[in-house]
Amino acid sequence: QKLRDVLSSKGYKPDCIFNMDETALFYKTIPNHSYLLSHEGDARQKGRGSKQMSVKDRVTLILCVNSTGSCKIDPVLIGTAKRPRCFQNSPPCIPYFDQKNAWNDRVCYDRWWNSVFLPQIRRWTKDNVALLIDGFLGHDDTCSDPLGQVAVYKFPPNVTSVYQPLDQGVISTLKASYKAKLLASLVDTAPNFESLQCMSSQLPAGHAGLKYGCLPHMSNVAEIVKDSWKALSPSVVAGCWKHAHCLPTAYEAETTADSHDYHKTMGKDTIQQMCDQLLTSSIRHS
Repeated sequence: QKLRDVLSSKGYKPDCIFNMDETALFYKTIPNHSYLLSHEGDARQKGRGSKQMSVKDRVTLILCVNSTGSCKIDPVLIGTAKRPRCFQNSPPCIPYFDQKNAWNDRVCYDRWWNSVFLPQIRRWTKDNVALLIDGFLGHDDTCSDPLGQVAVYKFPPNVTSVYQPLDQGVISTLKASYKAKLLASLVDTAPNFESLQCMSSQLPAGHAGLKYGCLPHMSNVAEIVKDSWKALSPSVVAGCWKHAHCLPTAYEAETTADSHDYHKTMGKDTIQQMCDQLLTSSIRHS
C-alpha cells in the first residue's frame, strides 16, 4: 500500500510506470506434456518422452514493460559465451550480454540500465518514469538517471511473487509462447529431417540450429524471444498489472483487460498453434 501511495502522490501516468525482472529460460527444452484422448491407453503408456524434454541449457532474460503494455523494452539475452559462433555472420536481433554463469549480475544490470533501458525511455516519453524492481542484489543501487527522469522503487522483501506484475503472468505467457514456437519449428522440419541433418553436418560447429532440424542456437533463441515478446498483447500485460494490485486504485480502473481470462486465453491459443503445426506436418507426410 505504501508503494501505491507513493506512485499516486508523485503523479506518474499509468504508461510511465514500468516493472523489470529477470528470468531463467531453458531454451532447448521442448514441452514435457502431451495431450492424448482418454481412450488412447496404449499411447499413454508409450509416450514416455525424450531427452530433449529435460535439457538444462539455460540463458537469462531481462524483461521490462509498462503497466498498459504500450511500451515493451527490448528483452535482453544473457548467455555464457562471449560471442556465440552463430553471431559471426549476423548480429543478434536483441541485445546479448555474456556472463560466466548466464545470470544477471551488477555488471549486466548496469549495462542494461545505460545501453538499453534509459535510451528507450528517452525515445518513449519526456514525462517522469517510475521503475519497479525487486530487491535482488544484482540490481545495482548506484544506478541512477543523470537527468532525473527515472526513479527506481523497490518492492518490500518477500512479496514479489504476489505483487510483481511480471510474475503474475507476463513471464509465464512469454515462456509458453516460446515453447510453442520452438515446437512448431521442430515439427516444421520433420518431413525433411534426414536430408537436413546431412546438410547440417557440413556446416561449421554452432551454425545449424532449428533451420536444419537441430536444437536452437543463440540466434534462434533471440529470434523466438523477440517474436514472442512482440506478440504479447497489451491486454495480457495490463491484466497482469491489475492482478498484481501494485498500482494506485484509480489507475487499476483504467485497465481494460479482464484479469480472469488472460491465462485461459493464452493456453487455448498455444494449444491451437501446436495442433495446427502438427496437422500441417501430417498433411505433408500424406
